[in-house]
Amino acid sequence: MENKRGQVTLFIILGLIFIFSIFFLFYYFKPEFIRGLTLPLGFSRSFESCLDDSLSKKIKSLAQTAGFLEPKFVHFYKGENYTFLCYTNEYLTPCVNQEPFLKDRFEESLKELIKEDFEKCYKKSISELKRRGIDVEEGEISYSVSIEPKEIKIKINAPAKISHGESSSSIKNLSYNFKTNLYEVLMIATSLIQFETYYGDSEQMQQMFFYPNIKILKTRTDNEVKVYSVIEKNEKIKFNFAVRSYPWPAAGEYP
Repeated sequence: MENKRGQVTLFIILGLIFIFSIFFLFYYFKPEFIRGLTLPLGFSRSFESCLDDSLSKKIKSLAQTAGFLEPKFVHFYKGENYTFLCYTNEYLTPCVNQEPFLKDRFEESLKELIKEDFEKCYKKSISELKRRGIDVEEGEISYSVSIEPKEIKIKINAPAKISHGESSSSIKNLSYNFKTNLYEVLMIATSLIQFETYYGDSEQMQQMFFYPNIKILKTRTDNEVKVYSVIEKNEKIKFNFAVRSYPWPAAGEYP
């Protein structure tokens, strides 16, 4: 009886060693046909690197215009245009939020802004597959952009069929996560605007205490306009916007 138990135990141990060995071989030394059918279409290193660079640049560019591709309502101060996100033209009245859905606005603009680079990166990845002798049948691609805490999620619908030798695979839904603190920047900007709508001013020291990677600059300019810059120190994201709330009349003027 003890001998049989020992044999069973031995077989279990040998089985576990065999399974672990197979897993190790496939994980660290993937056969060419497996690498070709899983990684390249999704996020090969070249695709990630290509899109990373584009996203980083486009986020910084878009942040300077408060998420608007072509802002029309702006305040010019020291060589820069600050997009109005909260404004009133009446004395001693709170400003009206000009963009209540700031995150949604930024997502829509960013999606449009990276479109050309996204397609270039995707085609580059497909070309690399074909150079490796992998056949690719492409479908029409589409994607969505979602700004979330600590990252941007890009969901990609890219129906395609890839084949190599006798092996083939269909790929449709892919995802890509870009690490960034943009969500924090947008939420802080939204909070500052809410303070302006209620109190006609904001307190930024407390926000910077809780978010040490964030710097908030507020400057009072002419015509009772304040310009803000919410800066993410590590990524060098500078989110600019302007506010005019509870303006006081100039001397000799009456509301």
